[in-house]
Amino acid sequence: MTQTRKEHPQKELSKEWIVNALLDLMDKKNFNQITITELSKNADLARRTFYRHFDTVDDVLDYHMKKLSKELATLFAEGIAQNKSFKEYVVIYFSYWEQHKDLLLLLKKNNLLSILLFNFMPSVKENLPDNYSNDPTSDYLFYFIFGGICNLLIKWIGDGTKQSAWEMGEIAETISKHWD
Repeated sequence: MTQTRKEHPQKELSKEWIVNALLDLMDKKNFNQITITELSKNADLARRTFYRHFDTVDDVLDYHMKKLSKELATLFAEGIAQNKSFKEYVVIYFSYWEQHKDLLLLLKKNNLLSILLFNFMPSVKENLPDNYSNDPTSDYLFYFIFGGICNLLIKWIGDGTKQSAWEMGEIAETISKHWD
């Protein structure tokens, strides 16, 4: 019998404590300098508990980013079902990241923003419905558009996250009109 997430709440709670400990440590020191020992200690868990869930510190960040990508893919899937416009997708995207601004700033501080393009973006794509487009070029279209939006996000972070999600939607819409 396959166990579901709800059947192992302690397992999920331990993972979340480890993620939170990692984010806390990333605020204090460089990601590359964080050890499993100090991460376990900061999570108030034994090292063996860490190893029950993860192999490396990188795996913790990867786990967290995959969890976030599933959340964002769900929002995009809802948008697909509602036939949202390009601007509305951009607003969804930036609204989502406004809620996770602290994480973005930690990624920037630790020179890890490339994760958004090279790990997060493919993970979002994997979690979208299989039939989100019948166009054979849909993969290329997704990477083209999402890559541009990710780069807007990186610019937004660099500028201090001053614009609202709606304003970023307006900016993206203005940019897209240059392609018409």
